[in-house]
Amino acid sequence: MQAVVIKRHGAAEVLEYVEQPDPIATPGMVVVAQEVIGVNFIDIYHRRGLYPRTLPSILGMEGGGRVLKVGDGVAGYSVGDRVIYVGDLGCYAQQVAVPAESLLSLAALGGEQLGLPIAVAALLQGLTAHYLLHDIFKVNHHHTILVHAAAGGVGRLLCQWARRSGATVIGTVSSAAKAQMALQAGAHHIVRYDQQDMVASIRESTRSSGGMVDVIFDSVGETTLVLGLELLKPCGMLVSFGQSSGALPTLDLQQLAAKSLTLTRPSLFHYISSRAQLEQRANELFRALASAILDIYIYKELSLSRAGEAHRLLESRRTSGKLLLRP
Repeated sequence: MQAVVIKRHGAAEVLEYVEQPDPIATPGMVVVAQEVIGVNFIDIYHRRGLYPRTLPSILGMEGGGRVLKVGDGVAGYSVGDRVIYVGDLGCYAQQVAVPAESLLSLAALGGEQLGLPIAVAALLQGLTAHYLLHDIFKVNHHHTILVHAAAGGVGRLLCQWARRSGATVIGTVSSAAKAQMALQAGAHHIVRYDQQDMVASIRESTRSSGGMVDVIFDSVGETTLVLGLELLKPCGMLVSFGQSSGALPTLDLQQLAAKSLTLTRPSLFHYISSRAQLEQRANELFRALASAILDIYIYKELSLSRAGEAHRLLESRRTSGKLLLRP
C-alpha cells in the first residue's frame, strides 16, 4: 500500500509518499480500506516534534472507509461495513489497522445519509467541541464566551453549539471572509487579529457583560494566551486546547490569582478513553449533525500524495473548515 511517512532528514522532518507493507488483521483488530482521511493540527504538531514520536512513522488520527479484514475475536463488524475512527493510528495510508474498540459504524450512528466525507470531517473536531462545551465548561445562556480561530474546524462547531445553548459568542478571525463564516456559524460579534487593539475591541463587543467573558476557548496559543487573562471575568476559565501560532508561553500562576482564574490544558483522548464515552459523544455529535444543529464545511479535498501541501495550507492559517485527504 501507499502511505505518507514522516522521516528525519538532517535537522528537518519531512513527509514522503512511499510504499509500505499492508497492515495485518491481528486479534482484536480490523483493517480498513481508507476512503477519506482527516487532516488536523495535531498532525502538524507531530510532524514538528512538539509531540515527539518515534521516526519514521505514519501520521494521521482520523479516517473512514470500508472494512477489508476482520481479526479474531472481533464482533459486530463484517467485511464491507462502512466505518469511521479516531486515534493515533497512522492513517495517512491506503489501509489502516484499527482496534475494534476504536471503530464506529457509520450505519449505527445514523451517518449514512450524511456520507463518509462529512462523517470523517466531523469526527475529531466534533468530539473536541463536544467535550469542551459539555465537560470542560458547561456553556449556557448566562455565559459570554470567546472563541479564537472561530472560522476553523473546531471554532465553527464551538460557535454553532454555543449559540444553540443561548450563549453570547465572540469570535476572532484573520480575514473578512473568515469573519463572514464565523458569523454564519453563530458568532454574535467578530474581532480581527489585525485590529490595532484586540483587547479593546473584544471589550467593546462584550460591554453588556461588563467588558469581559466567562470562558475563552483558545486553539491559537502563543499570540493569544496571555491577552486572554485580561479579558476573563473573575472566576473565569481559559481553555487552551491548541497552539497553531507556536509554542505556548510560560505563565506565572500569580497571574491567575489576581481574578481567581482557572487555566486548563485538556486533551480529547482522556475524555473518550472508554468505549462508553466514545459512543456517547459520537452519538450526540451525529444527532446534532442530523438535526442541523451543526453543519460541516469542507474546505478542500486533496489526494493522499499531496499531504505536504495540506499541511502547508493548514499552517498558513488561510484555510477554514476542514481539509481532507483521499487515498
